Amino acid sequence: MRAIWLAVLVAGFAVGAQAQDIKAKLNLCADESAEPDLLIDACSWLLQPGRLTGGFLAFASIKRGRAYFRKKQVDQAIRDFDQAIAHRPNYANSYINRGLAYSWKGQLDQAIRDYGQAIVLAPDDAGAYSNRGAVYSRKGQHDHAIRDYNQAIALKPDDARAYSNRGSAYFKKDQDDLAIRDFDQAIALRPDYATAYSSRGAAYLRKGQYDRAIGDFDQAIALKPDYATAYSNRGTAYLGKGQYNRAIRDYDEAIRLKPDYALAKANRVRAYKLNTQ
Repeated sequence: MRAIWLAVLVAGFAVGAQAQDIKAKLNLCADESAEPDLLIDACSWLLQPGRLTGGFLAFASIKRGRAYFRKKQVDQAIRDFDQAIAHRPNYANSYINRGLAYSWKGQLDQAIRDYGQAIVLAPDDAGAYSNRGAVYSRKGQHDHAIRDYNQAIALKPDDARAYSNRGSAYFKKDQDDLAIRDFDQAIALRPDYATAYSSRGAAYLRKGQYDRAIGDFDQAIALKPDYATAYSNRGTAYLGKGQYNRAIRDYDEAIRLKPDYALAKANRVRAYKLNTQ
């Protein structure tokens, strides 16, 4: 499919050597596995006046914006997504990408507006619902988040991330059993999902089911050895079981991985105190 639209584009704009230049630059501009600077150079070349029009200008703007986003040059990325929207106002992907950039900047209301516009334009895009749900969750609007995750899952029932994120929203509402059910489904769909194991462990921890919690934190750490949160929470599970030395070792590792981890430091002090009583 990509080869077809490239051929149509090149045929419409140029012949001979110029056509080959455009084709080569388009291939590089579209290749998100390329180094961001190479991708930016290729897309910028295409965006020079007279080389592309309409939807293809939007395409190159999006790709360059995504490359800037990878470089954490988020304001420049947003400017490119703005240009993509100006070139093709009915393209949902431009709004999704700009929403992601605004979310990264903490401009959550703007991100929600962009995801909302993407949903208007592409109501069957599960990713737009899932991304908006994540922003609502960051705002503490967990019921809104859950409704968006429900829609995302209805559209894409094999989306492990949507199940895990909905589980996290239920967890924040203190609905641990519903949260665990969603984490179960996320893990069934994606057995290497470290975040889902750690999140399910946190729900078991809050229910006082320490052995189940430890089993989940063990699995999360096996999958992601630098997972400071999993170490800290496993320490708290060992603390709950009265195994203070094991708890202290986990808190030590959590702090080594994340030196500013205030909760792990506070819990380690508690474990030291309990261990000397």
